[in-house]
Amino acid sequence: MMQQIRDSLNGPLIVGVLLAIIGVPFAFSGIEGYFQSNANPTIAKVGDTKITQDQLRRAYDQRYRQLQQLLGENFRADQINPQRMRENVLQDMVQDALLRSEARDSGYRASDAALRDYVTVVPAFQDNGKFSAKRYRELLAQNGYTTDSFEALQRDSLIVDQLRDVILGSA
Repeated sequence: MMQQIRDSLNGPLIVGVLLAIIGVPFAFSGIEGYFQSNANPTIAKVGDTKITQDQLRRAYDQRYRQLQQLLGENFRADQINPQRMRENVLQDMVQDALLRSEARDSGYRASDAALRDYVTVVPAFQDNGKFSAKRYRELLAQNGYTTDSFEALQRDSLIVDQLRDVILGSA
């Protein structure tokens, strides 16, 4: 009986149809996986905000550098628990995303003037006590920011500060 089935399936048309039935779904799922490669997976989602693995890595590296600068000669890498520090950085990122979301939903905004006032008084962007656009762009480039991305982060920071001020003022 099996031989009869095999003999009847040996025709090129039937083999082609069977391959198409089996192969087409695999081909499409494989192609979809190729185009939707998850090289930078989302590790946390807060509302509409996604926190990716790359964002966490950058924030971790930044926090690590801040510790090095803060502690100076007293910095010892062997005293840092990388896993605990990574968890703390992620927790801070989630809290920040929650605050930004709440501030935006509550209607807080940072004007161009407020952003300009903030950026021009940052000592790192000053040369001889005055704001230097050249130094501003250079420092941003050194830290991997464009002016647009940095200013967007600062706007978010300003609206979160507004929300914090309202909360603290009402306490």
